[in-house]
Amino acid sequence: MEFITLGLFLAGLGFCIFSGIQVLYALVFGLVCFSGYCLIRGYSVRETLAMLLEGMGKVSNILIIFILIGSLTALWRICGTIPFILYHAMGFINPRFLCCVPFFCAP
Repeated sequence: MEFITLGLFLAGLGFCIFSGIQVLYALVFGLVCFSGYCLIRGYSVRETLAMLLEGMGKVSNILIIFILIGSLTALWRICGTIPFILYHAMGFINPRFLCCVPFFCAP
């Protein structure tokens, strides 16, 4: 039964990735699958919710960090910081320094 539950979750995740749907839907689908597995194993709804909340409490710091990183990179993209850095970093690249690498040298 464990492999079926895990397989369903991985199938949902693969479907979301290959079809371009947000991965959040696959995570919610996985939550439903694993919660259903707990109920089938004999845990009550209250016990399942308690385990769910306990697990969320353990990873809350990681989730906050992911939210902050996502917000920061979105802000950088909106403000044009990444293209600005790339534009000015290209000025430091000189083709003359790449000739010491045999792969880049013209015959």
